[in-house]
Amino acid sequence: MGQASAPAADLEGIADFQESSLAQVVERFSSDLGVLERRWGDIPYSAARQERMRDFLAGWAKELDALRVASDDVDGSIDLVLLGSEVRYRQELLAREGRMVAEVLPLLPFSDDIVALLDIRHSRKEVDGQSIAGSLAALAEAVDAADRALKSRATAGGAGDGGDGQPTPTPITGLRAVRLLQ
Repeated sequence: MGQASAPAADLEGIADFQESSLAQVVERFSSDLGVLERRWGDIPYSAARQERMRDFLAGWAKELDALRVASDDVDGSIDLVLLGSEVRYRQELLAREGRMVAEVLPLLPFSDDIVALLDIRHSRKEVDGQSIAGSLAALAEAVDAADRALKSRATAGGAGDGGDGQPTPTPITGLRAVRLLQ
């Protein structure tokens, strides 16, 4: 047939690719966020996690607002806009997550105990087995007590009020509580 075309590797010299001036900033954000998500990823209802993520994102938003790129740096300008949008999006998600967690925490009065155990696990320090066993036994009792209280409220008050002034949780609130525990 016709003449074979040149391999794509020959195009590297022609393209003269230049990295965006903000590429390292974007990489740093991704790296720092990854560290936080690995540390706090399995404790979504932790107040410490919410605070740490909120501070992290607020710090990045402030720094990005102060950052200026040269008017002729199109790639840098695009990266700045996109990274700013990503930070704002994550702030909105975090706020939404905080509202959802606040909604389900009354169903999980034992959540602080779970968070404490998860923090111990993350610390990777030597632990006292008897102390952990006692914590787990107390946690099991707290879960049973919360289950009994919730069932009692549901049967005492019907659909709207659980009889103790607390509204009976909606099915979606119950589902969110279960998902937080998984």
